[in-house]
Amino acid sequence: SDGTIDFPSGLPVSVVLLSDLSGPVAGESFQKPFPRKADDPAYISYTSGSTGSPKGVVVPHRGVVRLVKNPDYVSLGPDETLLHLSPLSFDASTFELWGALLNGGRVVLMPPERLSISEIGRCIREHGVTTLWLTAGLFHLMVEESIDDLKPLRQLLAGGDVLSPSHVRKARIALPGCRIINGYGPTENTTFTCCHTVSDDVSPTDAVPIGRPIANTRVYILDAKLRPVPVGMPGELVAGGDGVAYGYYNNPGLTAERFISDPFNPGGDGRLYRTGDRARWRADGTVEFLGRLDQQLKIRGFRVEPGEIEAEIRAIPGVVDTAVVPQQLKNEEKMLVAYLSGDATLPRNSDAIRNRLRNRLPDYMIPSRIVVLESMPMTPNGKLDRSALPYEELADSAPEDESGKSIGLLESRLIRVWERLFQKTGIHRDDNFFELGGHSLMAARFGLELEGLCGRRISIAVLYQAPTISRLVAYLIANDWAPPWSSLVEFQPHGSKPPLFLVHGVGGMVFWGYRLIPYLKPDQPVYGVQAVGLDGERPRHTSLREMAEHYVREIRSLQPVGPYHLCGFSLGGLIAFEVAQELRRQNQQVAVLTLLDSRPTARMPWFLFLLEMAFYLPRRALFHLLKFWQMPLAGKADYLRKRLQALGNHVRKNKGYGHLARNPDIKVEVWKEIKSDYYVEISQSYRISHYVGTLDYVECDDSKLGTRLFWWLMTRGRVCFHRIAGNHHEMVEPEFLPKVAEVLNKVMQKSLGNESSRITE
Repeated sequence: SDGTIDFPSGLPVSVVLLSDLSGPVAGESFQKPFPRKADDPAYISYTSGSTGSPKGVVVPHRGVVRLVKNPDYVSLGPDETLLHLSPLSFDASTFELWGALLNGGRVVLMPPERLSISEIGRCIREHGVTTLWLTAGLFHLMVEESIDDLKPLRQLLAGGDVLSPSHVRKARIALPGCRIINGYGPTENTTFTCCHTVSDDVSPTDAVPIGRPIANTRVYILDAKLRPVPVGMPGELVAGGDGVAYGYYNNPGLTAERFISDPFNPGGDGRLYRTGDRARWRADGTVEFLGRLDQQLKIRGFRVEPGEIEAEIRAIPGVVDTAVVPQQLKNEEKMLVAYLSGDATLPRNSDAIRNRLRNRLPDYMIPSRIVVLESMPMTPNGKLDRSALPYEELADSAPEDESGKSIGLLESRLIRVWERLFQKTGIHRDDNFFELGGHSLMAARFGLELEGLCGRRISIAVLYQAPTISRLVAYLIANDWAPPWSSLVEFQPHGSKPPLFLVHGVGGMVFWGYRLIPYLKPDQPVYGVQAVGLDGERPRHTSLREMAEHYVREIRSLQPVGPYHLCGFSLGGLIAFEVAQELRRQNQQVAVLTLLDSRPTARMPWFLFLLEMAFYLPRRALFHLLKFWQMPLAGKADYLRKRLQALGNHVRKNKGYGHLARNPDIKVEVWKEIKSDYYVEISQSYRISHYVGTLDYVECDDSKLGTRLFWWLMTRGRVCFHRIAGNHHEMVEPEFLPKVAEVLNKVMQKSLGNESSRITE
């Protein structure tokens, strides 16, 4: 029977039967589309080259017929359904289309701009796809994230780059009824040259061979003088047979260099293609791929030569020298890093350089990282020393959001997803997905993660409308695909230990938590707790008790049962104290409650107030007396009047020594901001009650003895005091955070040991 194509609904296509074409079509004359002989050209497929210009490979009809008619590496027939997933410009589409149509099978067209893992799985299930070809990167992704979607397949081919042995092993175990094939071949030899069917005992560590040459194909492993090498010795893979192309369109010089006469058949007119790939014969008769002889490499299944990219970079005004090198990522993908040096006119902004390249190169050839150096490293003989190029270190931690906007849980999670995808920390909410180096395969991976976060299928085309985290979150919320707000901020979600919750203080935000992460244990999950209402749309809480009840609901939505670990800085310590109280009221265990120099701002019982007066007033009185003695006579009366007024207000309102007097080390603007802070105001009406549990208090050099006594008297359980250098406001600055983290690590470790003795250090 004739092959058929399944067109997805909504695709703007019209179907014309060849049998109905008896005259002109749309004003053009019609010629019978069948070749007169097998050697006639079938198509031209362009592939990248080191000259800086694409190379057009002229492929004959015999190459296509040899690929799909009576193949010995795959089963093709009327009962097979193939998914047309590759772009038409990619030579894998030759197999997908003609493998079905020349054997009476079916072709299912993947809907345009819907290359996501879930959509591929849906097409496999809904259209009964039996044979599928995937690039190595997409194969790895589906095996990692969606291997169950591949179970309906009878045949799965993968290639275009080196396959990960561990992924192949995992697929072999999970897909017992599917034939898994590693396919290798350059465009110049019509898609496939060698293929290898993976056996059940495939090793998870040894390289997966590319197998044996397919039907009507010859393969040689030759040395530099085109002599066969022994088994096990590396050499250049050279291909012959019906798949060899005519050559490069309008490029006779390069054609003569790469397409040579067959020295093993002197009397014939056959030719061989020199692939430039290193390979060797194994003892079992299969071929093992060893890499490129030159610097050519594969990025997402596309052949890329760094020389072509370097030529475009050198064309940028101001560039003196450049080198483009691959960098292996943890997920076994590769990315391009461009190093360049230049004169004073060279743009130092990597985005400007990347935008210029985007107008000249396809997206898969745009370097993911651009590093501008003062000068390029050279060897003693004056050549570029690529081995001395500095490896670009990843940033240690994500910087705080300088815009002052609040980061919600969804936004923070999306940032973490991007950091995993791009293997780069410090991604900002307004960074552009495509300018960071994002491509279709990354978009497919991100679409799968996004679907998991939102619980519904989302087209990756959304990235074109909302390419930044901030715009994407706004889009998801506007379409009711994500909750509008969360008080939990995901700083570091991974680890086996109970999560540590950092509670906000003045301002309602807890940005210092980002800077703390690198100094905590690597397996310590950390979440921030931010205030409701920071977006200006939701009403803020009117009491500290109401605030704590809400935070406990959110905390328990993430961690339903204790033990809980809480920490707060300054005012955040007081809020964390009430959160712990609320958890105790709900019969939940609080293992860690750490207050970082939290000085009470709330109303205190009268006896504690008198105790505070006894310890605090003499020190403050001495300070003001010395200041009064040193100031000019003209200002003494006014100063004395203001101090007496402040003391009267404090005694009358019983606010606590957080507001007794302004710390002279704090700038006036900062003090006014703290005094007028909404969360400080509502905390002053909070009545502190005794806490039945354990508490750790971290104090600094300017802490007051009354504070220590206050928390000691308010806690009925173990109390441990820790002291670090610096003053109150320096405690959450980068240079002091390692000491804070050291205390927290110690406290968390103690909690795991269930220490319950009441101690003072």
